[in-house]
Amino acid sequence: MPSVANLLQDAGYTTAISGKWHLAHFDRHPDHLTDQGFEYQNAWAHVIDGKRNRRYWESTYFREKELVTDGPEIFGPDKFCSYVTDFMEEHKDDDKPFFVYYPMVLVHFPFPQTPDNIDDPQPGWTPEDNLRIAEQKKWSEQNYTAMVEYTDKLVGQVATKIDALGIAENTLLIVTGDNGSYYKTKTQYKGQLVKGGKGSVTDSGTRVPFIAYWKGKIEPGSVNEVLIDFTDVLPTLVELGGGELPPDQHLDGVSFLGQMLGQANAPSREWVFMGNLPKAMIRADKFSLDAAGQLYDLRQNRYQPEPVPTSEFTKVHTSYHKMLSEAMESLDHPFTAGLKPSEEKRVRKRMQK
Repeated sequence: MPSVANLLQDAGYTTAISGKWHLAHFDRHPDHLTDQGFEYQNAWAHVIDGKRNRRYWESTYFREKELVTDGPEIFGPDKFCSYVTDFMEEHKDDDKPFFVYYPMVLVHFPFPQTPDNIDDPQPGWTPEDNLRIAEQKKWSEQNYTAMVEYTDKLVGQVATKIDALGIAENTLLIVTGDNGSYYKTKTQYKGQLVKGGKGSVTDSGTRVPFIAYWKGKIEPGSVNEVLIDFTDVLPTLVELGGGELPPDQHLDGVSFLGQMLGQANAPSREWVFMGNLPKAMIRADKFSLDAAGQLYDLRQNRYQPEPVPTSEFTKVHTSYHKMLSEAMESLDHPFTAGLKPSEEKRVRKRMQK
């Protein structure tokens, strides 16, 4: 299956990546990012020769097919961001359009200090703690908060650069996350306490911000409540870029370009699927259904919902249960496809616990 970068490159785009990419060890596969359609490359080299590398202070990068390691005084997220803004400046006047994939290394354990809070007093935190690798976890709510603020700062730098280069009317900027927050986090959202749910298939683990900015095209401050998931990003960007979807590949995604642009009767989804072995969930607008067939009413508590007893089902519950059950059964289930019957039975039993 070609990546979105492959398809946009085929459509005439100059492509770049800067940030986190965990799909190859670059010392063993130096052409991997090129094969995935990225012409310009600045990725965190997370493992080299079997050794974990840092992503924050004293970071190691795979930059234009060469390994580069910064000193301990350099904050890696700054370098990932400047690569993006420098790339845009260098290519803003090209005849070809560009596509930049910027998978930020923020926010993630081991939760070091950022340049903006490194001088703040923090009992129990040492300079050596900032050089921990991923497995050496040490929780700091103070640092987590600073990392979220620094993320906002870097996103602001990209948005400001787009405006300064005079390309805002011809550039779509999408800001989103890949999963819910670390399980120790606690956040107030619209008067409700939300605990981090990374790894879960509830809204606390799967529902993330999705912000789109396109001057003159997307109404500022507008909110769209339709369901989308990450399988929808590829067909959306390919449609926007004038590319072609591979005719020999099955795609689960649905383009939401019309939804972003506020077009009437634009395509939308009835449900989205979330899975993290052995857990699975199908979510509609107001209800979700797990692999055991339990229905959850998200109007009551979408972050930590309890299953609705079947004895309390109304017509609405019954209707959603039927629709979502049929959707779950329609899937060539990614957790069981290709397994022997005995293995499938074991996995499905785990899913239903």
